[in-house]
Amino acid sequence: MKIVIVGGGTAGWFAAGYFVKMLKDVEVTVVESPNIPKIGVGESMHPYVSVLLLQMGVDPHHWMRETGSTYKLGNKLVGWVDGDYSNTHSAFTYSFNPKLLFKEVNHVRTIPEWLYNGEKTNVDYLLEYVNKTNQKYDHIGFPHYHYCENLTLPFEGTEYLGNDLFTWSQHINSDTSADYVRDYIGLPNGVKHIQKKVVDVELQDASSIKSITLDDGEVLNADFFIDCSGFSKVLLKKTNRKFLPYNDNLIDSAWVCQTEYEDPATEMTNYTQSIAEPYGWRFKVCLYHRAGNGYCFSSKHVSDADALEYFKTKVPTRRAEPRLLKWRPERIEKFVDGNVLALGLSAGFIEPIEATNIYVIASAINNVVPVIKSYQETGVWDYDNLNNKLAYAYDDVADFSRMQYALSTRRDTQFWLDMTAKREQYLDLPFKKFKNPNHTMTAMAEGRGLFPEYTWALRAKMFGIDTSSWYKNDPTTYELAKLHYEYSEQKHRIVSKTRENNYEWHKKYIFNNMSPRDWGKSKGL
Repeated sequence: MKIVIVGGGTAGWFAAGYFVKMLKDVEVTVVESPNIPKIGVGESMHPYVSVLLLQMGVDPHHWMRETGSTYKLGNKLVGWVDGDYSNTHSAFTYSFNPKLLFKEVNHVRTIPEWLYNGEKTNVDYLLEYVNKTNQKYDHIGFPHYHYCENLTLPFEGTEYLGNDLFTWSQHINSDTSADYVRDYIGLPNGVKHIQKKVVDVELQDASSIKSITLDDGEVLNADFFIDCSGFSKVLLKKTNRKFLPYNDNLIDSAWVCQTEYEDPATEMTNYTQSIAEPYGWRFKVCLYHRAGNGYCFSSKHVSDADALEYFKTKVPTRRAEPRLLKWRPERIEKFVDGNVLALGLSAGFIEPIEATNIYVIASAINNVVPVIKSYQETGVWDYDNLNNKLAYAYDDVADFSRMQYALSTRRDTQFWLDMTAKREQYLDLPFKKFKNPNHTMTAMAEGRGLFPEYTWALRAKMFGIDTSSWYKNDPTTYELAKLHYEYSEQKHRIVSKTRENNYEWHKKYIFNNMSPRDWGKSKGL
């Protein structure tokens, strides 16, 4: 079976690397124009993507050392609301069966226990505990909270002290990550790499492609085509594919740039920063040799020039002048139709918040594999489940993004007045998602929903929503949960203070004691 991927970058090379590892009897070709620059906006991953890399056979520490990536334990939300939750950590963790509270603390858990799919989880008891004690949700609910606050890592040497599944991810270097998968996974396992430009697309019917023609006249035929060409949509624009706009999601622009560290020990965070700003929000992602920054804003509320002037005041140690990115918040109606899959930016984009785009890329890659296997066995394409999953994932991201603006307490500009005007429409959303089976740990692992129920519970507390009616708990289990959370919070408070600084740990154990500047120079970055 022949698969042709048009476009490299993260989407193209992650797909190629995964396919040659997970599929048999396939010939994978990546056609990549040598003159197309990488977008390189989001450099923050979700644990789901880290699992995808592990499935490809990527050693995390080798990957980090070669690309400049660092460990990420979660996200810090700054300035979205007033009061106790004005600085809130949304760290990576997992929900579990409350019955585990009755077992020994060192009980070895099975995969079904990790990926619990029950109606009631420990999060129900966590909410009750937080409500009764008036503790902050993130202090109690996230074992990584204190490590983030202290800028330390939960490692003993290179041994991870946390529960390994879905509790860590990475800040990745988008300039080099695709190249890594190409050089260490794709090419060594037989992926063909053609550096030429697509100049023509011959259709088989309105939604299927027969062949593509390259700039030297070469014609490529395939059973399955994947468009990873980003906003240019090289293949999709030749078919009859429709796009659905997200009209309520107003963030459609971003100024982005790279910055140097002045003091990496205090500046290099082990979490992504999402900082609310007058006309949108600003991100900061810390790699080893630099930080990635962006100001995501609504062009309906502020000019590009004024947004740039403001952004420059927040990024004084720029490596180069900021560059402007523009998009239309939308998604494709059918992600795969005929014999063409839209993957990455070509399938649509909402905004960079919560590292969602690379998650949906990983979900699509993972979920298209069984579709291809089925086709190899039956000769019939069945896309319904894949399309439904990806549509829900995109729509869920749009819901989540819009909710964070609607429920914010900010009112300092017309942007925030407009975004919070629909507050009442979003007050019930966290509860609906909390009880939705698409937001269990199993659903997240299957790529159905990016945000597990604990994420929605945190947002409810953060935005001042009453959660006292969300649960009806067993008193005995609650007493055990209370002991569990008190012990866990105190343990990690103590342990986090004894661990190594985030920057110092990376320098010692990953980057062979090279300074960020020296390592960057050694890689030409």
